[in-house]
Amino acid sequence: GGLSERYDAQLRGVPGQTVVRQRTAPDGEVDETELFTVAPQAGADLRTTLEVPVQQAAEQALHTDERRAALVA
Repeated sequence: GGLSERYDAQLRGVPGQTVVRQRTAPDGEVDETELFTVAPQAGADLRTTLEVPVQQAAEQALHTDERRAALVA
């Protein structure tokens, strides 16, 4: 959930792909020929303005009470 779910397409990138033709000779020997390859593309970075110490303090404050709570900053 959260940021990773919202920006999944941006973060994920694109997997690579290789297409191979495979032929089996009558003697059982397998010959493989690579037809083409598409290189993978890395996902993009996601920059945030979150400050880890502030985030940790907020989470700690929310967990001190058993009642449901939310924090918006």
